[in-house]
Amino acid sequence: MGCGSLSKNTVSPGVMGLILQENRSIFWQLTKAAAGISQAPDSLARSDSETLDVRELEIKTLGPESDDEQDLCDPVLPSYDGLEHEPVSTTNDGQDHCEQDCEDCVDLQSSIKLVTEYENSNNAEDEEKRAKEAQKKFKKKEKASGTSTSGVSLEDFPTALENPNIPQFVYKCVSYIEAEGMKTEGLYRIPGNKAQGELFVNKFAVDPNVDISTLEIPVNAIATLLKSFFSDLSEALIPEKLCDELMEAAEMTDKSSRLLMLRGVIKKLPLQNFEVLKYIISHLFKVSQNHEFNSMNSRNLAKCWWPTLIRLQFKSYEKLIQGSQVPEDIVQNLIEQCAFFFHGGNEV
Repeated sequence: MGCGSLSKNTVSPGVMGLILQENRSIFWQLTKAAAGISQAPDSLARSDSETLDVRELEIKTLGPESDDEQDLCDPVLPSYDGLEHEPVSTTNDGQDHCEQDCEDCVDLQSSIKLVTEYENSNNAEDEEKRAKEAQKKFKKKEKASGTSTSGVSLEDFPTALENPNIPQFVYKCVSYIEAEGMKTEGLYRIPGNKAQGELFVNKFAVDPNVDISTLEIPVNAIATLLKSFFSDLSEALIPEKLCDELMEAAEMTDKSSRLLMLRGVIKKLPLQNFEVLKYIISHLFKVSQNHEFNSMNSRNLAKCWWPTLIRLQFKSYEKLIQGSQVPEDIVQNLIEQCAFFFHGGNEV
C-alpha cells in the first residue's frame, strides 16, 4: 500500500489503537498537518503501555453506513498533504514510495500493513464464528426434533385424578400456569431458571400433591419444565409414523380440505396421545388469547412448540430452515382451530 493512498483508508477504533501504539509521534505529525491542530493532546505524552482514547483527537469521522452496523464512527486516516517534502513517486515496480524514503513514511506503511493483516484476521474469525453459531443452532434444533433416548413414554407416568388421561406432572404445570401466569411476558419463549425448575421436580418426586404456589417459583420456570417433559419422551406426542400423512395434509391448498385432512390424521393418534395433545393445544389456545399481555400469539407459540410436538429429522441447518415452516403451520392451525380439531366446533 503506497503513501499516496492513505487518505482513502478508514479503520475501526480498535485498529486505530494499534496504529497509535505503534507510531504515536508519526501519527501526530500527520494529524497535525491534516487537521490543523497546533498542540498535541496530553494523551500522546503517555507511555506506550497505556491506551490512547481516539476520541481525544480532532479527526473527521464517518457515521455507520446502515442501521445494522455498530453505532461507532470510524476515523479517517490523515493524508500527507501539508508535509514539507513531496511524499509519493511511482517506481518501475508499480508501487508508491516516499521519494526521500524517510523513516516516518516507512514506519507508517508498516503500520498500515499491520492494520490490513489485523482486519483480514478478524474477517476470518467472524466467518468461523458465524459457522459455529449456525452449527450450534442446528444441533439444538436437531436435538429437539430428533428421537429422545430417555426410553420414557406417556404410559409410564401416573395420571391426574381430575383427568385420568393426563400425566399428573403435566396437569399440575398447566394448572399453575393458567392460574398464575397467563399474562407473563414471553411465556414459553423466555426460558426459566434451571435450578428453580429442579426445585419443583425434587419436591414433586417426594410429594406429587405439592402446591407449586408455595415454592415461589416463577411461571417461566414451570413453563420450561412442561416443554422439557414432552421433549424427554422417547417418542413425540405426534408419532413419527404419522408425520408423512400430516405433512401431506398440510400442503393442501384449499383451507377446508386441509383442515379436514389434518383432523383425520390427528384422530389416528393413540387415545392417550390424542387426549394429551387436546389438553396441551387447548391450553396454548388460552395462552394465545392473552397475547396482548404476554406477546405470544398462535404464530409465536407454534414456533416454540412444533419441535417438541412434531420431531422431524433434518440433515443440515439449511434443510431445517427450509423445512420448518410446514410443521410450524400445522401447530398454528391446531391452536387457532382448537375447537374444530378437538371440541366438535366449526372451522374459523
